[in-house]
Amino acid sequence: MTLNGIKKFTKDIEEIALKLNNIEELARDMSSSLLIQINNLKVVEEMNNEYPEKDSRDPAYLTKWMQEKVKLMIERYNLENSPKRVIITCTFRNPIYQKKLFKKGRLFGKIIGDVVTYCDGYEKVSRHNTIPAEAVDFAIILDNKCIWDDAEFDTLGKIGEDLGLVWGGRFNMGDGRKDRPHFQQPENV
Repeated sequence: MTLNGIKKFTKDIEEIALKLNNIEELARDMSSSLLIQINNLKVVEEMNNEYPEKDSRDPAYLTKWMQEKVKLMIERYNLENSPKRVIITCTFRNPIYQKKLFKKGRLFGKIIGDVVTYCDGYEKVSRHNTIPAEAVDFAIILDNKCIWDDAEFDTLGKIGEDLGLVWGGRFNMGDGRKDRPHFQQPENV
């Protein structure tokens, strides 16, 4: 074998070793990710025995801080905007139901329609999926019908922000939409 042949052979061996090292790192990362997912599934299984099957509208599932703020928010909105009133549509959301919502508007991981949520309840967890929940969704009612008017949610958003809540109307959903009915506890509380 010539000197150039030996150099090429050595270079090929180094490239193979580098690729093997990358494969080992990928396998470790995948193993770690699988362990996290298995642990999440165990937690979800335990949750399913104790918590609602879908969404809960019960403020008791919220953190104490959120319970206080939501109560004040509802009272203030309803007082200042009668005959309209605000109601809770979701506090805690079971991760299995969160996954069902995540699948809406998607097929085989590709977006094919209107997306409901960007959180799947497992890898990307919603603040609704925590125990106690750190998020709440609202609807505004007038004449026993839901109204989804942006201006009404802007009014509700101002009240929520005045009380220290993080408002989904400020979120950048990536597709131009805002999550106006959504409010959550700030990270620093």
